[in-house]
Amino acid sequence: MRRTITISLVLLTAQAGAGELPTDCANQRDDKLRLACYDKIHAPAPPLVTADAVATQPVKTIDTGRASSGMAKAWELGAEDKQGTFIVKTYLPNFVLPAHFSSNINRAPSSPTHPDGGNNPNYKPAEAKLQLSLRAKVAENLLLPGADLWVAYTQRSLWQVWDSDDSSPFRSTDYQPEMIYVVPVPEKWGALPFGINLRMLQFGLAHQSNGQSDPLSRSWNRVYAGAGFEFGDFGVQLKPISACGCKTLTTILIWSTLLGVTRSVSVGLRVFLRST
Repeated sequence: MRRTITISLVLLTAQAGAGELPTDCANQRDDKLRLACYDKIHAPAPPLVTADAVATQPVKTIDTGRASSGMAKAWELGAEDKQGTFIVKTYLPNFVLPAHFSSNINRAPSSPTHPDGGNNPNYKPAEAKLQLSLRAKVAENLLLPGADLWVAYTQRSLWQVWDSDDSSPFRSTDYQPEMIYVVPVPEKWGALPFGINLRMLQFGLAHQSNGQSDPLSRSWNRVYAGAGFEFGDFGVQLKPISACGCKTLTTILIWSTLLGVTRSVSVGLRVFLRST
């Protein structure tokens, strides 16, 4: 029995701590002061913030608070759209066209230093066209809040599938690796007149080559900057591509968000504007 009383006193003293004791509260004649004294002694300790709780808090990005959309999901602009790195997705349209017509096929390719590049008189205007285009994010929240770095690869081939006389060769194959830096624009900075919203900016570097040696070799390196705009459930992505001393190519991609923000459809319309 004595041991039990001793333990109880120790626990009571530890609970009271260095502050006031219950006997001090009992000596208070004022009812409010006496109640406040007891509340102070028996008040629960504040919850401890653990390292796990801090680690699980969401990282705020520059696009936090915006409603998701087809463009936001495709480029993972918002915090709720982020899916991590090294997840392979489609980039440009992937397709197989069994019949693609060219009005002026180059049957004798050449270069200034190698005028004789061979002759292919049996090439036909009708051929198959194939394209494979993939991308993956390699860095998330890089340099700017919410900004991501992507890498992409596109391969496009022209196949003389109907040229049985030459065993249906591949007339041309282009290989295009690419790096794309995507920056989401905050809502307060992206608000434009007529309800138009600037949603993102893109900066990229692209290299294209046919993988051939001279005299058939050809390649180019290009840098570009693009922007994505939204208007209600529709969006437009503009991507001008230019190279030093070459023409400028502007790609227009049109997005449409259908059935709310959980389901989106990318309309496959690409308009090319060329200028010298």
